[in-house]
Amino acid sequence: MVRVKICGITNAEDAFAAIKLGADFLGFVLEIAGAERAVDRGEARALFEELRGNVQIVALTDLVQAEKIAELCGFVGADAVQLVKEMQVEEILALRQLMPKLKIFKTVHVTGEAAISEAKRFGSLVDFIVLDSKSGRKLGGTGKKADWKICEKIVSECGRHVFLAGGLTPENVAKAIEQVKPFGVDVSSGVKMQTNKRKIDLIKLKKFIEKAKKQ
Repeated sequence: MVRVKICGITNAEDAFAAIKLGADFLGFVLEIAGAERAVDRGEARALFEELRGNVQIVALTDLVQAEKIAELCGFVGADAVQLVKEMQVEEILALRQLMPKLKIFKTVHVTGEAAISEAKRFGSLVDFIVLDSKSGRKLGGTGKKADWKICEKIVSECGRHVFLAGGLTPENVAKAIEQVKPFGVDVSSGVKMQTNKRKIDLIKLKKFIEKAKKQ
């Protein structure tokens, strides 16, 4: 069954609703400058304590130094980290040494064929690859669809657990899964309220998870 990751969670109400509807992973944007769904580490620590044991908690960060990433994840008590910026291989290896139990997601921005070699480069180092789109300086949550043909190649060739992100909605997620055949799907803006981007539209979320889990 396809795994479902909901990103950009900002509050306990939405988090527990997502868990009840069947989400496997919840992603929280931590202290990323300019991110509209960011949560500060103090709020995250308290929220993660409430959620612990109910779902896999993923901290998204644009930090690139292993020691700083480990300090952040240790403070908030995350089960996993998603590295959204370009990373040195040595820093990922160092993070493994510092926090061997921490699951690592690595974002690969699908901006062309080069994404295939990048996914392969990181595939043996991390637990999950997240294929996402990119828009200007925004490193995720853009609502822009990634190139599914390239994503399909990566899933076929990478041999790792790959999540498809980027522009997924309740309307296109079934088609995306059918074509790309990812291990999981990752949604953020596609299930947000139109009037408040920091809140989830629970009707959209329910429809998204139901369609994804049927594949």
